[in-house]
Amino acid sequence: MKRVTVLYAAAIAAAVLVQGFQCGSAEMTTARRAMQQKDFNKAKQALSGAVAQNPDNAEALVMLGGVYDALEQSDSALITYQKALASPNLKPEQRNIIGVTLFQQWAAAYNKGIKAYNDAMVAKGDRKLLAEARDNFQNATRIKPEYTEVYGNLGETLEKMGDTSAAVEVYTKFWQAEQAGIDALTSAGITLGSTRGDAIKILGTPIKTKMDSIDKGVLYGDAFTLAGKKVFIYSYTESSADAVVEGWRHDPPSTLSQQEMERARILSINPLKNLAFIQYAREDYADALKWADIVAKVRPDDQELSALRAQSLTRSGKGDAAIADLQKQIAKEPKSVQLRLQLMSMYSNLEKYEDAIKVCEEALFIEPNNEIALYEGAAATKNLAADKQREQVRLTDDNPKHVMDTSYKKLLTKAAGYFEQLRKVSARFKDDFIVIGELANTYEVLKDTPRVKVLISELEALEAKYAKDSNYYRVMEGLYARNKMTDKMKDAQSKGAKLNGK
Repeated sequence: MKRVTVLYAAAIAAAVLVQGFQCGSAEMTTARRAMQQKDFNKAKQALSGAVAQNPDNAEALVMLGGVYDALEQSDSALITYQKALASPNLKPEQRNIIGVTLFQQWAAAYNKGIKAYNDAMVAKGDRKLLAEARDNFQNATRIKPEYTEVYGNLGETLEKMGDTSAAVEVYTKFWQAEQAGIDALTSAGITLGSTRGDAIKILGTPIKTKMDSIDKGVLYGDAFTLAGKKVFIYSYTESSADAVVEGWRHDPPSTLSQQEMERARILSINPLKNLAFIQYAREDYADALKWADIVAKVRPDDQELSALRAQSLTRSGKGDAAIADLQKQIAKEPKSVQLRLQLMSMYSNLEKYEDAIKVCEEALFIEPNNEIALYEGAAATKNLAADKQREQVRLTDDNPKHVMDTSYKKLLTKAAGYFEQLRKVSARFKDDFIVIGELANTYEVLKDTPRVKVLISELEALEAKYAKDSNYYRVMEGLYARNKMTDKMKDAQSKGAKLNGK
């Protein structure tokens, strides 16, 4: 770092000399000579005097920032560079010098943060490493607050450290920094995932275009004007297809050099997703829905939050709106299994089991071994059968002459088929005690005693795997009780109670 810092200090001195000695004070002359001799303490003293005489002396401020860097006094260097950037006398070449220097420092802090975070994950959340990552990410935000990329990393680090409130503050700062650009671009009809061609149709011919070959593809940086504001849009393609928009800079701050404005960036929406997840976990469904809607606006093809959005609508009493929204999306994407799974979940949560089963069948027609469709379909079918069975029992209780309709057993057979298929196609669910327990219960109602006994034996063989899970013993207790296996029932009850501290 020291060699690089001195190199930049020398570059700054050279740049000042080329500018024609606009400020010929004794302090500036002394400072130049001292820097050439690498006497940075003497240069600092002289330049501090020049700045005291004229706080807007951009030339002296740029040089003084370089001297502080050379002396490894990073905090003082940062403060001085920020003063220089605010000076009305700062020239474009001076702004570029500061931009290069601060970017180098930002990148160093950012990369240190990434390494510490990754090391922490390998070390199973080591708090010392997480603290190191946090400190480096925070330092990066101090150096270049205009670079919002680091906010997502900082927020996730804080979440790992258990400081969710601080993470929310960081994610919110990201939104505050990006909101104007997101609102302007999406209102114009440009989103992440739009094609470069669409952006050009909307905004017109670019004022300037920069092309770079990267990762076997082409990266485009296009400069536009939108409502009187500068906009830089960055698109990427790996083939002859039209490039896809990956990020933008809207109305970049004056603290950025032209080179920085043109430097490509990917706009990550993870901070907004994380806000949605946090607010959902806090049961603030209205706020979770707000962030999910923003994500959908910025990146319409990102479906990660669709289920959360549907659940938030349901729990906010807006389930019908969620269903209508999903139905519209399915109409646009008729082969989407993912959307159907979300719709099926919505129907199940609203106890509209017949509708859920219908959507399940559509999903399985497209993807016959989809684990989620099989699981949710089995659950919805079994629940519908249970509803119908309870209704028949009620009618019989009300009228002893009522002839019970046992057609619900067909639904149970269908549910059993889904569970059986799920166990065959999924290694994850093959030995899942919940799935096996539900399947055994289904066969109990169907009075398939041999199959029930086989499933009980399979569950017993899994005891070592689930010996620390009280829910396993709860399932076993119920099965033993219903099948008149009293001693085993008492044993399961006792083991479950011990795990629960009773």
